[in-house]
Amino acid sequence: MGSWSLSMNGDPTGTVYPATLCNILATISMVGCSYTMGGGPLSIAGTVSGTFDTRTGKFIPTSSALSISTP
Repeated sequence: MGSWSLSMNGDPTGTVYPATLCNILATISMVGCSYTMGGGPLSIAGTVSGTFDTRTGKFIPTSSALSISTP
């Protein structure tokens, strides 16, 4: 469903940058259940804000604009 991306949004504090995971759209299916996680309607991608540490390579979420939609 597309490629997620990581955007650095400002100047770092040491090795930690403010960052956003962008273009998040995923369909999850299992027996008896199917849903889409993204920005709301089934075809809209969402975002997750947080920080990214270049030293550890870890993204830590702080807030999101994700919604779960069922078909």
